[in-house]
Amino acid sequence: MKNRTLHLFVILLIMTAAAHGCSETKSDAYKNTGEAPAGGSHGIEPNSAANYPRVLLNKDISYAESKAEGNDIVIMIGGMGAKREWVDAWTDELYRSALDTMGVKHVFTVKGPDQEYYDKLEIKVDTLINKVVKLADSLSAEKKKFRILIIAHSSGVFPAHQILDELYVKGKDKNGVTAGRIHYFQLDGDPGVPKGYPLTAAMVNKLARMYIVYAFDKSTLTISAMHKESLMLYAMFGSKSELVAVDASDCGCNPEKIWCLHETMITSKPHNKNMYDLAQDYTKFDKERKVTTSYLKAIYK
Repeated sequence: MKNRTLHLFVILLIMTAAAHGCSETKSDAYKNTGEAPAGGSHGIEPNSAANYPRVLLNKDISYAESKAEGNDIVIMIGGMGAKREWVDAWTDELYRSALDTMGVKHVFTVKGPDQEYYDKLEIKVDTLINKVVKLADSLSAEKKKFRILIIAHSSGVFPAHQILDELYVKGKDKNGVTAGRIHYFQLDGDPGVPKGYPLTAAMVNKLARMYIVYAFDKSTLTISAMHKESLMLYAMFGSKSELVAVDASDCGCNPEKIWCLHETMITSKPHNKNMYDLAQDYTKFDKERKVTTSYLKAIYK
């Protein structure tokens, strides 16, 4: 009930902002990147350090097998302009803080798209898809329990949609070994409509669940940049999805700086109070700036 009230309040705020023409595009924001702090809500206790060796599947995608007691698979995808090495750093911190104790053994990281709407489709996802399907085939044959988590930030949702399209529309998962196992976390993402790689019902219906994550700063009544897109996603796929709010009230972002809030999907206190700084937000975490983990608790509901 508490979450529903929060979501309704946020919807009213969004409608008010829309009525006043409050909007700034991702491209506009990207031109003005500066510093940035880490941020979001913590809440899952860390276990061991991320000390797994990585191998490159190609220049844009890495894979590692951890020592976690479990068989889960995670695919981490950065936002526009995020280098793979930066996504590696974010993933390592998230692994130390949450993924290890969740039983994630197989860890994939993917660079962010070069462009806002992933126009060039430059990331070679086939290698990743083949590896994931092979792992899922093997785990299924051994009758082992496993989940697949796709965690995509911002424009990183478009490569995620491409992966789902290849699996479920173009038939890369011939035996259906991933169907019903994927938990898809859209971190301040986009449905791909009218621009981008569109998410379709044929893809979503094969998911275990989709979590549409946005951030809300109660202290300034500011909502993260892709809040309208989040509501559009929920309107399109409500039966297979849920809205998840990250409490960013202590993030330090200035009022109405929605692109600073956008980074609280990654870090609890973005380095730039007005904007975002990809290089720092994805890679620099400490006691003040913790990696955001709170949205992962939705998987246990």
